[in-house]
Amino acid sequence: MGIEIDPAVFAENEDGYASESVIIIGSSDPGAAEDALLRAGRRFTHVAEDGREISSEELDTTDLYTPNYVSDIHHSPRGPWVYVDCKSFISPPMRVRMLAVLVEELERAGVSGRLEVPGESDDDYETTTSVDPTP
Repeated sequence: MGIEIDPAVFAENEDGYASESVIIIGSSDPGAAEDALLRAGRRFTHVAEDGREISSEELDTTDLYTPNYVSDIHHSPRGPWVYVDCKSFISPPMRVRMLAVLVEELERAGVSGRLEVPGESDDDYETTTSVDPTP
């Protein structure tokens, strides 16, 4: 099946704000999908506004914007999801890199599925498990 990406993931919505959450649906192995999302979430904190994934050392000294916070990994009935706090703005280069990081981690885990913005339904936000993405 591969990995499909909804164009709304990490993109600006009709209100001018970035969609800062992503859910993985349709995976035959939700546990592996959650693990891949966990690894991607840890890496998201190092993705700078210019689209580079920077080192921990550079993260401590850079003036470039990086995500402020990555939530726990949550598992809803449709699949695992995460929220990335970027103050409602994700630059185009940052979006490209964050998507690349997520796809890389999913492929490394052998996970296929579809990446979407969680829906307005409470079902997507009903958490049945959570994992802290910080090491």
